[in-house]
Amino acid sequence: ATLVARLSRQDLERLLVRSVESGAVHRDDVLSLLPEAKQQAELPRLKHVGVSAARSGTGYFDDIDDDLLVKMILAKMPSDSRFVCAISTCKAWRSLRDAPELWSDIVVSSTGSLSRRGWGVMNGTHLLKLVAWLRNPGGVHSLSVEAGDSINPDAIKKALAAMPSPTSLSLP
Repeated sequence: ATLVARLSRQDLERLLVRSVESGAVHRDDVLSLLPEAKQQAELPRLKHVGVSAARSGTGYFDDIDDDLLVKMILAKMPSDSRFVCAISTCKAWRSLRDAPELWSDIVVSSTGSLSRRGWGVMNGTHLLKLVAWLRNPGGVHSLSVEAGDSINPDAIKKALAAMPSPTSLSLP
C-alpha cells in the first residue's frame, strides 16, 4: 500500500489500464468498485494528467473557476484541511500554496486533518514543516495552536519568528 501511495495519478492510471488490457485485472472487477450509479455510465476518454499549473484530469473540479474554488470553497475549510488538499490531492493543486487568502489565518490542532492523514498528533516538527512549506509566511495574520502539550514552546517561537507579521496568536 505504501508503494502504491507513492505513485502519481498518471502512473496509477497507466498501471490500471495495462492490468485490464492484459487480463490481469478484469474490467468487471474494476466496475464493481464504482458506485452503482456510475457502473452504467458511459466511460469518458482518459485525459493526460500533466504537471501544468491548470487543473486537468481532476473530474468535476476541472470546471470550477480558480477564484471560486479558492475563495468560496477552500477558504471556508479548516486550515489543516486546506493544507492536506494542497499537498495530497494532485500536483496541480500544489499551486494552492500561492493563494494568500488560504494561509492568512492558520489553526493547527492535534485532532484535525493532519493527524488523520498519518502525521500523528500535531507536534513541533509538524508545525515547523507547515511554516516552512508556506511560500509567504509573512502573509500569516492569525495563528491558533490547539494542540495542548504536543507542541513545545520552542517550536512555537521558531514558527512565529518565520511569520513576522501575525496580529493574532491564540494558544488555548
